[in-house]
Amino acid sequence: MINRFALIRRTLPVLLCAGLMTAGLAGCVHVNVTMTSDDADSSDTGSAYTETAGSDIDQVPDIMDGGEGAISMEFTASTDYYIVTMPASWYGEVEVEEAEAQTLEEIGAESIVSIYCSAAKENDEGGHIATIVVSEQPPEVLDMIPGEAIGVLTEESSGRTLNVWIEYPSDVQCGPETQETYSALADERGMLAETFEPRFGWRFEPATLEEMMS
Repeated sequence: MINRFALIRRTLPVLLCAGLMTAGLAGCVHVNVTMTSDDADSSDTGSAYTETAGSDIDQVPDIMDGGEGAISMEFTASTDYYIVTMPASWYGEVEVEEAEAQTLEEIGAESIVSIYCSAAKENDEGGHIATIVVSEQPPEVLDMIPGEAIGVLTEESSGRTLNVWIEYPSDVQCGPETQETYSALADERGMLAETFEPRFGWRFEPATLEEMMS
């Protein structure tokens, strides 16, 4: 039976563990994909999608009812504190990691999620696109990190506040062969701040560095 505007949800069993990239990053972050089709058979689409998980996003419409139905994809990363929507074009092109507990304790952060261009990382060129930092550190400390403040998380039960910062690389993170791919991904990283939403039990107030310090 054709299900109009069927919402096909599949959570990728992706635990992108540390050790694959920067030393000291050994935690996990949940990466989810939600596909929506206006005329896909939900059972067939779900099966086909599972078989092609990890493929280039340009191939995904081919599995949606022969590619004839309209399709959209939501690509998200979530932690205990927040969820962000990443550009759909990043699907299959990036790797996502969360710092391990020991690293967080050493630098006084609650959560550090880093996103890398897979091609540049595999070429040992760095590949760092952005890092989302959630920390009790004061904004004056976070200001020493290249990037931008995006707001403050407040725990509803206790009133505890955490500052949120997005770090950007301060040096070159790609080579000649990966420059085009890396640049295309990096050009869309502003979406992380635009789609940042708190998880249950937290409130989020957007704020600039100046507003945090006032």
